[in-house]
Amino acid sequence: MREASSNLFRWSAGLLLLMLGVAAPWAFAQEAATVSFGTAEIMFQPLVAGEGFTLRISCSDGRYFERYYLDTEAISFAAIGRDGSPLMDARCKYELRSHPFVDWAAVEAAQAAGDDERVRQLGEWAWQQSRVSSGSFEIAGGLILAPAGQTEQDTAVVD
Repeated sequence: MREASSNLFRWSAGLLLLMLGVAAPWAFAQEAATVSFGTAEIMFQPLVAGEGFTLRISCSDGRYFERYYLDTEAISFAAIGRDGSPLMDARCKYELRSHPFVDWAAVEAAQAAGDDERVRQLGEWAWQQSRVSSGSFEIAGGLILAPAGQTEQDTAVVD
């Protein structure tokens, strides 16, 4: 029984570590990328290195897009559906989140040793290293409209 409880705790600690990267307090986050708006697409130029990035876009008509990009991939969003047709008009919000490099061997070693404090420290470090860029845009007539008519915007954290 004690071993099952210990294994459950280790799984829970690992899950907590992963969640800290997603649910980190925004007060410590800084920009993840510079954002450039074009009429056909939005381009994100990363300002930080990491394992990768997650781009999330939610629109007023209920559409939701989410994609994970490796750190070597170009990050962009085009106003074109999977079938090649322009997306319908909507107001949209985006969030680009960086995923820092994590020493997974250290996490596993701390879990195996039952060192909860070390697992917590590694999780805290991971969320402190995560960066976010967020903002909004509109799709009108199949075109992307940048906020306030801007064609390029450095984003700050909004949440």
